[in-house]
Amino acid sequence: MVSLSTVNPKQTLILSEGAMLNPTAKVKKSTTGLHNLFQQLKGLRAMEVEWGFFEDAIYTSEKNNGIPVATIANMNEKGFSFEGQFTLVDVPARPFFSDHVANVKKTTTPVGSRVVKIMSMCVEDVIRGKAPFRALHPLGTTLQAELQTNIDDWTTPDNAESTVEIKGVNDPLVETGFMRDSVSYQLVKNKVTK
Repeated sequence: MVSLSTVNPKQTLILSEGAMLNPTAKVKKSTTGLHNLFQQLKGLRAMEVEWGFFEDAIYTSEKNNGIPVATIANMNEKGFSFEGQFTLVDVPARPFFSDHVANVKKTTTPVGSRVVKIMSMCVEDVIRGKAPFRALHPLGTTLQAELQTNIDDWTTPDNAESTVEIKGVNDPLVETGFMRDSVSYQLVKNKVTK
């Protein structure tokens, strides 16, 4: 074990084994590593994770052919009305997406707590040298999975009896599973980073 006190170039260091060392090397102060770390963290701050329903997700089924999944998701989120065969049909709002976002933002919810842990892991990965773009993928996959779970678990309001007869189940947000399966994420450059 080396005991270091103030050392000047003319002093001799004594190692615990009793060997003597005469320091002649010059010490050069470098902040390159610290600068690189700040650049990596800045790179992480410059990225954002977007998740939800993107424009490339389009229904191809006979019933909804050509309709963007985001349109159907928004209709489910806010509710809508349409003219049925004999009457006006009101489909109630099922705010699954805004509920999900609210839970992500609250660190006291299980979802919010998981997101905070994963964000911490992203920062740790960047500190260890992982590229910011790669470090954020676990956050994207978590947000995607959590939204899909919210769609699967959504129960209120119930489907109308006529809808249950058609679908065979009372699952308000899942008929074929295409909307749930269309949830995805992407990493993009943050447009407002200073």
